[in-house]
Amino acid sequence: MDPITGYPDTCIAGDPLCYESDELYNYGFEDFAGFPQTRDVGLVILEDPVPTSVISEYGVLATAGSLDRISSTGRGRHEVTFTASGYGLSESNPVHVESFRERLMATSRLTNLRNSLTSGFNLQTNGNGTGSGGTCSGDSGGPVFYGDTSSNVIVAVTSFGLNAWCRGVDFAYRTDQDDVIAWILEHAPANEREGIISRMVAL
Repeated sequence: MDPITGYPDTCIAGDPLCYESDELYNYGFEDFAGFPQTRDVGLVILEDPVPTSVISEYGVLATAGSLDRISSTGRGRHEVTFTASGYGLSESNPVHVESFRERLMATSRLTNLRNSLTSGFNLQTNGNGTGSGGTCSGDSGGPVFYGDTSSNVIVAVTSFGLNAWCRGVDFAYRTDQDDVIAWILEHAPANEREGIISRMVAL
C-alpha cells in the first residue's frame, strides 16, 4: 500500500478499471537537462489490453509535423484549441490549494511553438478566461488533445508551467515529432504497431 494515499501497489481482484504493468520506458528525460529539448515523454505497456467495454475509444497520435502545418496556415492563434487532461491540482495560490483527485479536462489556445521555451519541441498554450482552464501541479504526463473535449487526437504531453500558481500558461512536450513517434513504435508490441500507424491523424 502507498503510505500516503493508501492506494495498493497491485490491482484489487475484480476491479474492471485497474490494469497493471511492469514495462516503463523513458524517452530520455533528465530533469529538464538540454532544455527546451527535454525529451519529456514516458511510455507504459500494460500487461493486458483495456477492452472497449471499459473505455469507449483509444487516444490516437497526430502525424509528425501536424502542429507545424497548423501554425503555418496563417490561422489566428485564438482559433486553435487544445484540451489538456489530468489528475492534478484544480487551483493553487499562496493561500489556497484545491484538488478534486479526479480526471479533469480544460481547453486552451495556441500561444507559441517557436519561442525560446518551445523551439519546436514544446507546445505553449494559454487557458485563462471564461470557460477555459489550464494545467497545474500533478497534471504532468497527461495527454494534450488537438481540439475540444470530444477529441481523442494526442499532440503533446503536459510537461511544465512557469510558476507554482497555475496561471494557465502551459507547456507540453510535442508527440508529433518523427523521433518521438519512431521511439513509441520501437517500444510498442510488434502486433500493435501497424494499428498505431493506421489510426494516426494528419491535422
